[in-house]
Amino acid sequence: MKNYRAIAAELKRRIRSGEYKVSAPLPSRMSLLKEFGVARSTLDRAMAELQSSGDIISRRGSGTYANAPSRYRIGIIGRFLEQYLQKSELPLIRIPDSMLEQRSEHDKLKTFDALLWMQPNREQLKIAGKLQDTIPQLILNRQEDGFTAISFDHRQAYKKITLERLEKYPDCIPVFLQQQQYTLPVHYRLAGFTDACREKKCFYEICRMPDDFEGKIQVLRQKLAEFEPQRPVVLVSDSLGHTGAVMALAREQQWQWQKTHLYSDADNFYPVEVWGVQVTSFRQDHFQLIQDGVERIQRMLAGDDDGELTLIEVDFCYGDT
Repeated sequence: MKNYRAIAAELKRRIRSGEYKVSAPLPSRMSLLKEFGVARSTLDRAMAELQSSGDIISRRGSGTYANAPSRYRIGIIGRFLEQYLQKSELPLIRIPDSMLEQRSEHDKLKTFDALLWMQPNREQLKIAGKLQDTIPQLILNRQEDGFTAISFDHRQAYKKITLERLEKYPDCIPVFLQQQQYTLPVHYRLAGFTDACREKKCFYEICRMPDDFEGKIQVLRQKLAEFEPQRPVVLVSDSLGHTGAVMALAREQQWQWQKTHLYSDADNFYPVEVWGVQVTSFRQDHFQLIQDGVERIQRMLAGDDDGELTLIEVDFCYGDT
């Protein structure tokens, strides 16, 4: 059996016949390679096809599991989803923004068997709240009372990186760079930053950053000029949005990373060539989050879910800053 499609068909048969139980791990890649006598690339193509059809789910750090392909109409709502949904034919229906913008269209949401809300804002949460007793819903990457949710643990991630730096540089000046728009992620991340500072009983600064690039540099320049030059400054950014200005000022003033200044942000996947240094950042795997969400909403539809909030620990990229 050399063709990857034939291997995928055989594994699909085993899953759908119950030979491989749903939610049970598949045999290891090594045992499947030995059984089918193919190259790893051939098996990888077969597994990719099964993942696209929804017959398997990969869980980060855990392995590959048999899954029951969805028989339901599951709608997903959120911005910038195309880059994730195009990677795999997940059993999801993209709901257009127009259905949310017009109240007269909201009833159409009830025609779905379940809804996934990807990073909903306050207005979208209000709509979800009105549907609470109508259909199963799952919130992705937000923590909100009254909703079943899977979220990256923004608060704990920011507490972790801030604590690490306060412990290594006890005489430092911690500064949180906060965008003008006070979003839910900013709320979680600022809370984690202040948790760490309060635990270490140290004073901290919050620097509210303008939206424009030159304005950011000017605010940073003024704020940092207030501090004692012999004390290291720990800058913790609420997002990637301030990083360009920080790097420009660092070059202008010739900062010595991890001596005079330390910096961290979020979701910075840029290689070292972009900034000239590898930026310390926490990174979210949104594609994996959506996959986990599909698996969980299917359990909710089957009546096999506890309804609890699930928090996912984020990955850190420890760099030069």
